Amino acid sequence: MNIVDLLRKSSLVIILLMLLSEVQGQPLNGIEIPDGKIKSIMIYQETGGPYQEMQSPAAPLEEQRLVVEFDDLRENSETYYAKILHCDHRWSRSRLRDLDFLAVYNEFNLNDFAFSNDTHIPYVHFRFPIPEVKLPGNYILLVYRDGDLKNLAFSRRFMVFSNQMMVAPMNRPGQGTLYRNLQEINFSVSYAGLNIPDPTANIFVVVRQNNRWDNALYGLTPSRTDTYRENLEFQFFDQRSAFRAGNEFRFVDFSSLNFPGRNTGYVDKSKKPFHVFVGLDRTRGSEAYAQFGDLNGNFIAGNRDFGNGAVTGQYVYVHFKMEQTGLPDDAIYVGGNWSDWSTAEGYRMKPAADGTLEAMVLLKQGYYDYCYFTQQSFKSGNPIEGDHSMTENSYEILVYNRNFQSGAEMLMGYSRFSLNGR
Repeated sequence: MNIVDLLRKSSLVIILLMLLSEVQGQPLNGIEIPDGKIKSIMIYQETGGPYQEMQSPAAPLEEQRLVVEFDDLRENSETYYAKILHCDHRWSRSRLRDLDFLAVYNEFNLNDFAFSNDTHIPYVHFRFPIPEVKLPGNYILLVYRDGDLKNLAFSRRFMVFSNQMMVAPMNRPGQGTLYRNLQEINFSVSYAGLNIPDPTANIFVVVRQNNRWDNALYGLTPSRTDTYRENLEFQFFDQRSAFRAGNEFRFVDFSSLNFPGRNTGYVDKSKKPFHVFVGLDRTRGSEAYAQFGDLNGNFIAGNRDFGNGAVTGQYVYVHFKMEQTGLPDDAIYVGGNWSDWSTAEGYRMKPAADGTLEAMVLLKQGYYDYCYFTQQSFKSGNPIEGDHSMTENSYEILVYNRNFQSGAEMLMGYSRFSLNGR
């Protein structure tokens, strides 16, 4: 471990110690990095339908069916526990006590698990239905080992909303922006009947793209306030609510290792774990937009060879390779929601012996969206992938109200929609 990684991990430990000593108001943005032996984390609202794992971890207060799943690749089995924290709209811990938002004691044993079946890398698959909460808002799930909060395995965010505020997107399909590379998100919020005397001071709005938090928009103020109709409009023409549009994601399908799917170059079975080589990629920054379906950066773990991929899916070393022609000088990373858009060294593309750039990542069998990016790609544009306003992206608009009595912020309005949906 180099000194930079050591300092980063030390900083996370300090934040966690502050958090676990019951200090309120500490920003929790930096603790979502999972343990190196924890893989394939999924948190979603269970629907019973196909591909439910791609659902956003946002649930209506009256229908909470949130689930978290993950694999533990440690050699020795561990006992895991979970704790829930209530947060404000910027993910700082609120002043609420556990019993304010939970009806039970705030520590939960994760006792639904299964051992992997005939896999090259043994693992234990955990599944945990998140207990229902009593209040709408932002929440963080802490998962830790052996009842010791300091022994954190990972954390994940989820939201519970009450649609007492009506959120109405104002974008029409195919009309995302006046700009070629951006998507402007306009909407209105009705707070009728909620008796909010100063809405601009007590209503907070967050917009996020494709289930991501790293480029979410905070601090938006309404362009028009109609106190008579109790309505706020957020309609801008100055890029204030604009996102980089990006491009449709690249994808690779290795859900079958016997009959690999699209964009899988070949599978090397000469050693275990197997090595999967993705087809050689090149920059798309100067290419015209091409329409095709994607998962908006998500992944679906699965095993088409034997079924029941939760416990039969193989972990394989996936080699992402890219031609070096036409690339920026900045460090380039490969990732998606499956990597938390991390810029850790393991996701960095590095020179290979054959003259290409390559990153080797341990992933579970399945179907993965991915893209290449630099640390500036989502602020100033992505010269590797390109940005096109016609790109299909999913957006969520979250509207919070500060409760007068408790001072806590409640998630009172929620909307999820697809821009340029096919």
